Amino acid sequence: MLYILLLLAGSNLYLIGQIYRMHVLPPLYFMAFFFLIGGLFVWMVYGFQRGKNLGKLMAMVLCALLAITGVLGNQYMNSTKNTLDEISNEPVINNHSIELYIEKDSTVSLEQEDQILRIGVLKHQYRNYVNLAISQLRDICPNLEIVECDTAGMMASLLQSNQIDAMLMDSQMVAIMQDEAKHKNLEKDIYSIYAYEYIVKNEEVLKPVDVTSQPFTVLISGSDSRKGINETARSDSNMLVTVNPKEKILLMVSIPRDYYVQIDCDATMGCPAGEYDKLTHTGLYGTEVTEMTIEHLLSVEINYHARVCFSTLVNVVDALGGISVSNETTFRDRYDKYTFEEGVIHLDGDMALAYARERYAFASGDRQRGRNQMKVLSAIVRKAASPSIVTQYQDVLYAISDTFTTNMSTDEMMALVNLQLQDHSSWRIYSFSMDGQGASMPSVEYGSDVSVIQPDSQAVTQVRKDIRAVKNGQTPPYLNKKEKEK
Repeated sequence: MLYILLLLAGSNLYLIGQIYRMHVLPPLYFMAFFFLIGGLFVWMVYGFQRGKNLGKLMAMVLCALLAITGVLGNQYMNSTKNTLDEISNEPVINNHSIELYIEKDSTVSLEQEDQILRIGVLKHQYRNYVNLAISQLRDICPNLEIVECDTAGMMASLLQSNQIDAMLMDSQMVAIMQDEAKHKNLEKDIYSIYAYEYIVKNEEVLKPVDVTSQPFTVLISGSDSRKGINETARSDSNMLVTVNPKEKILLMVSIPRDYYVQIDCDATMGCPAGEYDKLTHTGLYGTEVTEMTIEHLLSVEINYHARVCFSTLVNVVDALGGISVSNETTFRDRYDKYTFEEGVIHLDGDMALAYARERYAFASGDRQRGRNQMKVLSAIVRKAASPSIVTQYQDVLYAISDTFTTNMSTDEMMALVNLQLQDHSSWRIYSFSMDGQGASMPSVEYGSDVSVIQPDSQAVTQVRKDIRAVKNGQTPPYLNKKEKEK
């Protein structure tokens, strides 16, 4: 019996230690839990030592209750910590792949002897790595004829007209090339027969603060990568979230994916520092480059960043019990699976994914898709900031483990959860959508002019003032709309 009592005491003391270390409960709740477990343990020991039949029976019931509490509680806490560690374990490197693409009906093979293989490459793109890939390819197929192309569109046209046999380029260029209407089905028409993989080390951009008492700004960057959260891909949607934890104010600023920006980064990150391109293309060099570029554009400090993968968003939305968005116009998705009516609509996970991906239903194409993706992200943030999240806390954590990575630490995330548990008062939530003028400008990534949005200088100034106001505990003066979470 002494052995069982010691085992129960150890298990429950370990649970109490885990709860204290991870700040899962506010201090008042923690003290109540501590004394409850202590009181039950004392009552159980007393029942075994002094109690009669009924007393011993009650002691046995308490023994079973404490055993279940210890086992399940520790399992729950370990699972929570492991999930948060996985989310905050952001990769320190970015993975890239230079791939050789041929047409689906092509008979080209790297194993064919004495063949002359005409390979198209872009003059400007990743030439150090492309040249390394070419050297490796020559070991397999010595007779290579390299055709340099000024633009990605030109290279795709040469492939389709059989003037080259294959295209050698970064795997993410396929999605970029599909932005052109005449190449929108490129992904279906080609496939890869060779890959040269390399890594680039991330730059440290973290600027930590006390998230329970000091204002901070987080960049949430959404990717539509089909290969999951760890693939380096374009930043299809970008949202700045500025939080004032003391005043319970939250400002969400959406930035168009096609904003024409000067890329700000360290040259060691493998990016074209100082060149101009769409904001979405900065994601090809890592979320850090997107963050540094936005900081340069807006002249604001970003403390943390988080990366969200739209392809694995289904589970998160379902774990939240669905989300609601305000839809601007009725449309159907490209697969004719859903009709999204105008007005406020409720979306489950699968519907949210279809809603966030659709672009062909709109005259403005990617601009509207970017706005819809921002609505989905905003709705998730609003739902996650609401008091009702407490009851779905564990389900949401499991769901985001494959969808979400961040450079915020486990302790900082738990501190935010604890803050919400401690104070159930509602947040004042505001939003601002940046815009600009459509234009056609040179893209360093694509190699030719592309459709972009020129940033509105007035909107840039207004966002800067809005962020400053929230950090000072004030209502942001410039807003497209205001929403308050009940």
